[in-house]
Amino acid sequence: GQVKPKILFTCDGYTFNGKTFDMAEKNQHISDHLDGLKQVCQISYLKPHIFECDVCTQDWQNVLNQYSPEPLTYTRINFNDPLFVLYSSGTTGKPKCIVHSVGGTILNHVKEHQLHCDIQPNDRVFYYTTCGWMMWNWHVSALASGACLVIFDGSPVYPSHKVLWNLAQNA
Repeated sequence: GQVKPKILFTCDGYTFNGKTFDMAEKNQHISDHLDGLKQVCQISYLKPHIFECDVCTQDWQNVLNQYSPEPLTYTRINFNDPLFVLYSSGTTGKPKCIVHSVGGTILNHVKEHQLHCDIQPNDRVFYYTTCGWMMWNWHVSALASGACLVIFDGSPVYPSHKVLWNLAQNA
């Protein structure tokens, strides 16, 4: 692979369109193909927890329980330090990893939010996306413009085609 992750964060499953999906087999497949993987940390997303993870070495709630709240401390980082890795679509060959920097990302996102979208402090911002798509990063960085995020988890048409319109009305 192009990157060598040491920790995989995963979930036990999810619901979509009223159906529950087990992630155990996919978690096993992914962890089997990641050389150098040292930990698999599962977030128990489904309540009640109904699927087991044979490859998981840590439970997210147990990890959180090991720490007590402390005041935040900030560490200055460099403009060009890596922030996240996104992959190209793969339409012209194998997907390529693209490292995005802290400074470049925030400058571009703030430009897009404030100049292109006219996002102002205290605006509510919603973009229908999953946290696995690059638009999640764009959405979250609206916090840098003082916006409030509206986040939705689920199908845009379940239990009715009005679900996103209702969300907009009540946000």
